[in-house]
Amino acid sequence: MNPYEVMYIIDSGADEETVDQLVERFRNLVAATGGQVIGVDKWGKRRFAYEIKGRTEGYYVVMTFKASAESVAELSRVLRITDNVVRHLVVRLREEPKPATEQPAAAPEAESAGAEPAAQTDAQASDGAASDQEAEPAASDVEATESVETAT
Repeated sequence: MNPYEVMYIIDSGADEETVDQLVERFRNLVAATGGQVIGVDKWGKRRFAYEIKGRTEGYYVVMTFKASAESVAELSRVLRITDNVVRHLVVRLREEPKPATEQPAAAPEAESAGAEPAAQTDAQASDGAASDQEAEPAASDVEATESVETAT
């Protein structure tokens, strides 16, 4: 079983009870096909960057899970035919997923770690020395690019 993450957007016209039923339906589908749900993170209603199917906002949900390729194919099929789901994207993760409650705590560390190499690169650039960091993209950039390429 491989680790995956799925983000889906539910129509903003759906009431809270319908959203909860859909989240539970997709969670049960993963479990019924032999997968294991790690966490579900409800982001709530957010405004779209552009209009999708005549809508300007939707209810975002992110679910991390471990499953086989067949389970992911079935989940994707069900998401595609569900009327209230506006969009969805399933991505295979390189690392083991963390529970949804631990993700916000790790985000500030990543931001501060990302700022330090840039300051170091600026200092090295003023000295006229070439940097290994300038020649290669950051590891996080490579991982994100590869996971997007896997999804397409």
